[in-house]
Amino acid sequence: MKLFFSKLTFGTNVLLLFLLPNLSTSQSNVVPLPIEVKVVVVTMFEKGEATGDAAGELQRWVEREEIKKTYEFPMGEFPLFLTEDNVLLTCTGGGISNATASITALGLDERFDLSSAYWLIAGIAGGDPNDISLGLCCLGNCCS
Repeated sequence: MKLFFSKLTFGTNVLLLFLLPNLSTSQSNVVPLPIEVKVVVVTMFEKGEATGDAAGELQRWVEREEIKKTYEFPMGEFPLFLTEDNVLLTCTGGGISNATASITALGLDERFDLSSAYWLIAGIAGGDPNDISLGLCCLGNCCS
């Protein structure tokens, strides 16, 4: 009977040696809750860097808002910028394929909860100078 308990104790100690490291690492790998974004501002054009040079669409937003955090965004042209008010700034770059890839990647990014966010498309629109005048506001049809 004494031999049984000594083997049980040895087996329990070995089991604890394997379980305890796993328990401590599982707590350190806890995925944080996604950030609840209030507004997503989508720009499409930037001349150079996001700050410090000739301004494009993104730079005006970044330099005039209080940026709380910058997030790497490998699927986009530029990093993502989050303000104190949880407004997320992004720049898709020119072209339909860039915009499609960037917005899809942003929607799938688990760091952000976009489920109740408003979306503001803050981009310039181009047109033939023979058809539209400089400074003309072009609005698309609204869907309800």
